[in-house]
Amino acid sequence: MEGNRDDAEKCAALANRAFADGDIERAIRLSKKSLRLFPNDAAERILKKASGARSDLSGQGQRSPSNWRRSTAAGSNKNKQQVEEKQCTPEQMEHVRRVLRAKTLYEVLSIETRADESVIKKAYKVTALKLHPDKNPAPKADEAFKRVSHAFQVLSDPSRRTRYDQVGEESETPTLTRRTRSHGTYSQELSPEEIFEMFFGGGVPNQFNTRAGFYRHEARPRARPTHAQAASASRSSFFALLPVLVIMFAMLVMNITSDMTETEFSLKRYNQFKIERRTLKGGISYFVKSGFDRKYSGQDLRRVEARVVTAYVNQVSSMCQGEQLQKQRLIDASNSILTSRTDRAKYRAKADTLLQKNCLEFKRLQTIGVVH
Repeated sequence: MEGNRDDAEKCAALANRAFADGDIERAIRLSKKSLRLFPNDAAERILKKASGARSDLSGQGQRSPSNWRRSTAAGSNKNKQQVEEKQCTPEQMEHVRRVLRAKTLYEVLSIETRADESVIKKAYKVTALKLHPDKNPAPKADEAFKRVSHAFQVLSDPSRRTRYDQVGEESETPTLTRRTRSHGTYSQELSPEEIFEMFFGGGVPNQFNTRAGFYRHEARPRARPTHAQAASASRSSFFALLPVLVIMFAMLVMNITSDMTETEFSLKRYNQFKIERRTLKGGISYFVKSGFDRKYSGQDLRRVEARVVTAYVNQVSSMCQGEQLQKQRLIDASNSILTSRTDRAKYRAKADTLLQKNCLEFKRLQTIGVVH
């Protein structure tokens, strides 16, 4: 039960936000869910307020909570936007539009795909200062600010950046663990205000502004984890790192093979390896230097091609394991109790349609007898 405390607190925070937005029914559902996970005073208070609000609406014969929320929110947002548009400058509005129009996370921060950690941090600081809701009153500045924070967290975390570069935004799956920071990277999603405070406020604060949808978080003493909980957390961390370890192993195998056969072939076209050939067995593409035909023939050529096949099979096998782990993460996200019904269907669909091209290639190699 104690292990569900974090999840219960998250549900309570979401319930409080839903109540503030006027979504009474959702506030009631989330507060009840929070209490089922772990009894807490915050969820009880929200449930009491939301239930009272629903009774008042029903007793007065007013519109349903959902219609009331939509109508009042629409009017409030329209008035707010008109006021904000008068207060902001054209330059501030253009900063917001640029971020929201960006098609990739690299474009959000205005950096190149090969940017290193220092460039990413510098770009975040410059962009976040321009978009912080307390400094930029333009409409949707809070939305743009949140997107900048998300882009920074993904691109500053090597494993999340690798997944994003491979399959794009679809690879991001929700996490059930507490937000943590380690070794300069952000392994879990922090709030935009937390990231901003780390750069400009001298560390992680205990309380955050509730403006622009950011919630207030109060520090509280945490129970010491039991041995079983610590072991479970260690296993979760290990499985979370498995895709990265698989990719690193594949790169290591490729580098070792490349060192062994540096003067013979390469699986990719680069430098002097510009002439493409295909193996007799399996039709595997590889690249050689000029003069290869004069140097290798007969038994020597068969020896080289045997090494090509071995290197290629090892590479495809390792990448296939990474694809399988990625699919399993999507399936786990679709089965999470903290994932909404809509998101569950979305993650399940992604898992079902995920293209595992390396696994398909490995099956092809098995079919033609290259892999036994």
